[in-house]
Amino acid sequence: MTMSRRREGKKHVADGPNPEDEPDERLPERLFAADRYTSSIKVISKFAGLSSKCLELVEAIVDRFVEACNPRDMLSVLCEALDAARVSLSLSTSSTPLLHGLSKVFISVRGRHYEQLKVAVPIVLNVLKDMSLEPNMQVEGLFDKALGIAVSIKDVASKLVRKKAQKSVVLLGLYVMQITAVLSVSIKDKVDSGVPLVMQLKPLLAYCGLTHLGLITGNDADRLTSTVSKDDDGDDDFLNSFHDINLGASLLFVWGRISPEFADVASDVNELQSEHKQLASYGL
Repeated sequence: MTMSRRREGKKHVADGPNPEDEPDERLPERLFAADRYTSSIKVISKFAGLSSKCLELVEAIVDRFVEACNPRDMLSVLCEALDAARVSLSLSTSSTPLLHGLSKVFISVRGRHYEQLKVAVPIVLNVLKDMSLEPNMQVEGLFDKALGIAVSIKDVASKLVRKKAQKSVVLLGLYVMQITAVLSVSIKDKVDSGVPLVMQLKPLLAYCGLTHLGLITGNDADRLTSTVSKDDDGDDDFLNSFHDINLGASLLFVWGRISPEFADVASDVNELQSEHKQLASYGL
């Protein structure tokens, strides 16, 4: 029997671990480059608020960085730049190209997707929350930025399988509920303005397995948080980023109840009322 021999010195992909899990011999160079990129992007993003033309130019530059650089490096760079932008006088405009770039980086990262999302999403939520407190913040602009990140998380989850996909879907569900609570700060007493926005979230709710009955009863929020606690050994720091999810879940239900497009909400309400009457009949 003739056995095929492999050439010495040639590394076969099937023989080794994931290349992204191996030590990177160029790590010092990458760290130095990443530091330079961070400084550059921090400075560049400040010009985004000067005019619409400047905003387009900054977005193009950030996109070029994303295309040319290592995705993991860029994720760290953009997260650091976003964190630094929180003290900017024009957070909304300076963060726009950064969030746009981050949504592209999520999809480009080749490994450890959930771990990367766990690092980035809390930073994104902090930025969105700060933006919601700006006096002249337009809720539509804030929503567009938040939705762009949500769609990217969904795209990442759709590429994964089994447990990794499930964990990313859970994170997406928590994110959707949290950004809804953040949006409420900008909406304030203009409740009707939230209806068109929640319509765009409807596909994400279905993708995450969230129902209006589960939202209003709190079952969905409890289910998602318990999943994270079980899988991540009770990562309290991470879960603290989603401290308003019960408010967000209630708002999603209310806005869905107002919207005539959410016909399924009525059936959920009827089911909830029926269960309440049944419990009342037993004195509960």
